[in-house]
Amino acid sequence: MRKRLLWLVTLLMAMTITATAQENEQEKKQINKIKKSNLYIYAEATCTTAKEAHDIAESMLYDNVNAWTATKKNMKGKTIVLSDRKDLITFLAMPRGNMYRAFTYVKKSDILPTDSPEVLPAAPDGLTSTQKAWPEAVMTLASYTDYFKMAEKLKELKNQGKVESYARYQKLTRPEDNFLVIYNRQGQVVAVLSPGTNRTNVKTGKADDIKNYDNNDCGAIGFSVK
Repeated sequence: MRKRLLWLVTLLMAMTITATAQENEQEKKQINKIKKSNLYIYAEATCTTAKEAHDIAESMLYDNVNAWTATKKNMKGKTIVLSDRKDLITFLAMPRGNMYRAFTYVKKSDILPTDSPEVLPAAPDGLTSTQKAWPEAVMTLASYTDYFKMAEKLKELKNQGKVESYARYQKLTRPEDNFLVIYNRQGQVVAVLSPGTNRTNVKTGKADDIKNYDNNDCGAIGFSVK
């Protein structure tokens, strides 16, 4: 009986893995089709939790939509609504820890200008109205999703005099005086936070705090601008 139960558990696990692999393969084909099409705007992120992946992909999608609408004369200066945005959250079984991939997209024909401020305020420079107050160096660093590329740019901005100083969070004398770049162990930039005791997420314009990333194996680099 014990052998039969073990066989049954093994069979069920194999069936689950096979079903997940087949589902992921179908979603992969769908994603590739969307990427190759000129009809969509999309963004994606891979993280250790589904929520983190979704939040990052969503924020990136808004940036991409803003950049696209900035090129459209009939949408400049107007609020836009994403009438039919879709999300795909895929579970990825990885040798060094399971991951989640979030792929979010919207059809360009479903991006509509409106006189009612409900979803996403568009701006000529491709940034939302909540982002306009930040210095250029901050927005440049916030545009990166790859930690290593961001770190290279940070050094470059320091050499150009646009960044006054930077250091790892643990070495900051007064962390509250610094912008914070939050990154995870996969080498992805997950957030850039404003200075202050009550911080704001630079990309989303919403209230945020470094404590929100304590349980996600994240690190932080603080920097100040001139």
